[in-house]
Amino acid sequence: MRSGPWSAVTFIVLATSAALVTGPARSTVMSVVPASSPQTITSAPLLRLASDDDADKSEKEPTPEEKMARRYPQPVKVSFLLGLPVLDENSSIIGYVHTVARTPQGKIQLVMPLGGFFGWGGRLVGIPVEIVGMLGAQVAIIDMPGDRFMSSPTWTSLRAKPLDPSETVRVAITRR
Repeated sequence: MRSGPWSAVTFIVLATSAALVTGPARSTVMSVVPASSPQTITSAPLLRLASDDDADKSEKEPTPEEKMARRYPQPVKVSFLLGLPVLDENSSIIGYVHTVARTPQGKIQLVMPLGGFFGWGGRLVGIPVEIVGMLGAQVAIIDMPGDRFMSSPTWTSLRAKPLDPSETVRVAITRR
């Protein structure tokens, strides 16, 4: 094995590149002490720099309305949305848009049947338009896990008013 100043430099370069690969939180910087010292190589902890993860944690989570605004909502006729397939996060069809409704708070919901056998015996569930996006001629669920649909309340026309097919609503666009 080769010794001398070049082997120490090679060791420092390799240790530094390994520290960069493992990331700043778990890395150490190797420092060389003069050869006269009994301890030739020591390790000192690297100062942790603020990363993007730390900045994200300090900011609050954006609301569904703010997320939708970032997805370039486009005007869509209600008649176009009726009958479109609704996709979950795995791009599986979980239902079809049955109705588009407006809640008393002014929020738009896409209503689809959930459960049942080939569409019979299921219950209607309202999906907030803020958590969906148009994916071509399909409606993709973006910010809601599939298991949450089972615990969603049953939609009734007493709580929300169905929209006329000639009305226009704004729906975000998305891609996968």
